[in-house]
Amino acid sequence: MTRRALAFIVLAVALGGACAPKVAPPKAAGVLRYPDFVYPAPPERAGDARARARLQEGWSRLQAGDLKGAESAFGQLVQQQPAFYPAAVGLGYALLAQSKPKEALARFDAASRAAPRYGPALAGRGEALLASGQRDAALVAFEAALAADAALGDLHRRIAALKLDQFQDRVAAATRASGAGRFDEAREAYAAAIALSPDTAFLYRDLGVIEARRKNLAEAERNLRKAVALDPADSKALTSLADVLEARGNVDAAIASLERAYALDPSDALKRRLDGLRERGRASDLPPEYAGIPGLPQATRGDVAALIGVRLQTVLSAATPRPSAVATDVRGHWASRWIVEVIRAGVMDVFPNHSFQPRAVVRRSDLAQAVSRILAMTGANPSRADRSRVNIADVGVSHLRYEDISAAVAAGVLSLDGGNFRPSRAVTGQEAVDAVRRLERLASRPRNGSR
Repeated sequence: MTRRALAFIVLAVALGGACAPKVAPPKAAGVLRYPDFVYPAPPERAGDARARARLQEGWSRLQAGDLKGAESAFGQLVQQQPAFYPAAVGLGYALLAQSKPKEALARFDAASRAAPRYGPALAGRGEALLASGQRDAALVAFEAALAADAALGDLHRRIAALKLDQFQDRVAAATRASGAGRFDEAREAYAAAIALSPDTAFLYRDLGVIEARRKNLAEAERNLRKAVALDPADSKALTSLADVLEARGNVDAAIASLERAYALDPSDALKRRLDGLRERGRASDLPPEYAGIPGLPQATRGDVAALIGVRLQTVLSAATPRPSAVATDVRGHWASRWIVEVIRAGVMDVFPNHSFQPRAVVRRSDLAQAVSRILAMTGANPSRADRSRVNIADVGVSHLRYEDISAAVAAGVLSLDGGNFRPSRAVTGQEAVDAVRRLERLASRPRNGSR
């Protein structure tokens, strides 16, 4: 991936090198020993004919592998004509070929002081720095050489290779720092990699994750959005963006981002995550009492009506309305709108005295009745054969709510405790939430005969 990320650099330098004019070095017999060394071609007014001839002699010796002979020829020329700076460059290359980068660097620097924009001296400086293991400094020197002398087209290849190495080093450093929990260090490494390859999507994605771990959510969102803009098919970036948006309280945008991720990479884990976000989105506009239902030790009739009204709205709206029944005690209750809906749909009843009693505790037999009615509405009601296979120790067929209880248990919405249903036990808030969630899943399944 990293090589593809820097493909634009390689292409650019290749095109640049193809257009640059070449300065031909003197011909040497056989194969050049040091083809990457830049011949220190002297400017027009630099040195006399003898100096130029001596320079060519030294270069021919160097490329033929006669390193001591080359060093001697260049050294004598430096002593005889100190102002002829191409000789210092030649001597630097002769020293470099003998694995003496420190001494070579001194010669290249001396030539650069005499002629600051002399390309061969700057290129030689890059070679010496590279031999010393200073790759970043070598890259700067090579780029300066190319800027000073466009004829040095072959440097494009060296620059591209160094940038690729530099890019890979930055990414590797960022990965190591992130894995070790050094998030500030990882951030700096990713920023350095982005400077080298500003259109690489995964860098912004990984930097966004780092910023999120640093609790810098605004920057995390900015980088993750950039990653998605560069690569709309990156499901990991979309998922990470959803996490950040949710943390920032933008639940609707988080849902949209996670929906895009799920469309690209559907999985059970993403589905559960998306369902949870959607539930939070629904709850964000609901009364605070609704959010508190799961923690209640005893759920009330109003609580159950609200759960059904919110989570099973589609089922209620499709139900045939019952004759209007007036509940005289729900006005002002926080769940009044959903109480009216469950009454109208026939899921829960008004008492003979026209009260709903929204604050009354719900028993398991009461919940079973509501569950059984919803199962019938959705076509998910278990058959009599399925119900008959349910063995409930404490509820016989003569029990007033046997049909409802056996249906709820057979459908898997309500459970038994050691074979007992315990119809008179109060329902907890979490128990009511779990039952309605199971009903919601059953309601979403296609029925027999549907496509």
